[in-house]
Amino acid sequence: MPRQQQQGAPAPYLAPLPQPLAVLPNYIAQYPTALVLSDRMFSFGDAVIKDINGNPVFHVVGKAFSMSARKEVTDMQGNALFTIRKELFSIPPSFYCEAPNGQRFLDVNGKWSFGSHKSEVSFVNSIDQQPITIHLKENYFDSHAEIKLPDGHVIACIDRNLWSGRSFFGGAQDYQLTVAPGMDLSICVAMCVCMDERLKQRRQ
Repeated sequence: MPRQQQQGAPAPYLAPLPQPLAVLPNYIAQYPTALVLSDRMFSFGDAVIKDINGNPVFHVVGKAFSMSARKEVTDMQGNALFTIRKELFSIPPSFYCEAPNGQRFLDVNGKWSFGSHKSEVSFVNSIDQQPITIHLKENYFDSHAEIKLPDGHVIACIDRNLWSGRSFFGGAQDYQLTVAPGMDLSICVAMCVCMDERLKQRRQ
C-alpha cells in the first residue's frame, strides 16, 4: 500500500465508504490515496503505476488490446493479481477481469450516454459476498471522471486538470486517480486501464 504524503497535486476530499468494497482486500485504501497514471502508459506494453511521490504500486504487463490480447496486473514483486480482457465485438467497448485461476470476477460494461461516457462495473464484494454495481462517468472532454455508488457517493475521481502541463512519466499527459478510504485500489486501477483504452479508440 502506498503511503500518502502532502506532495504533488492536491487530492480532492472523498468521504470514507460506509463499508469497505474490495475484490483484493489487501489493496483497500486506509486513507485518501492518490496514484498518478499517464494517458498513453498502457499503449506501449508494460507500465508501472506510482503514487504521487513516485513509489511504484502496480505493474501492468501486456500488448495493446486487439482481439484476444490482454493486460496483466501484478504487484511489484511480480505476483499476478488479475488479467484485464476486452469483450470481443462489444459496442460500446466493454471489458472484464479474470483472477489468476481463470475465474471471471469483474465486468466493466460501456453504456451509451449523451454528452458523457459511462460504464457500469459489477463484482462481488469479498468483504460480505454481496453483489455490487458501481458507475464510472467521464465528462465530454475526458478531463474528469467519477466512480460512484448507486446512491451517488463518490468513491474515486480521475482528473487530468490537476496535472495539466506536467509529465510525471515523460512524454504523455498525466492524470491523478484519487481513491476514498475503504475502496479497493485495484478495482479503480482496472477501471482506469479500461477507460484509457476506450479513450484511445475514440481518438483513432
